[in-house]
Amino acid sequence: MRHPYVKRRVGAWEWCLTCEKASRASDWQRADWDCPLCGSGTWNMWAWSTVRAVNPAYPAKPEPGVLYPLYPVRAASEGQASRV
Repeated sequence: MRHPYVKRRVGAWEWCLTCEKASRASDWQRADWDCPLCGSGTWNMWAWSTVRAVNPAYPAKPEPGVLYPLYPVRAASEGQASRV
């Protein structure tokens, strides 16, 4: 079942504000629209394109298991993308 507030294309990548990792929209759907990695709710799901708009150096297709901090100041102090 598609969440009424989520209109994403199949194969799209979503990013979680809580764990700062990306996963496929289909994984969110299987987890009943909670983050499949940390369990955070739908309200923390952002389109990967939105995260890339703030951080254009991030790849078009994110790597699973990689931390992608949203804020550049935090990214600069912890490394832009780090495997967790």
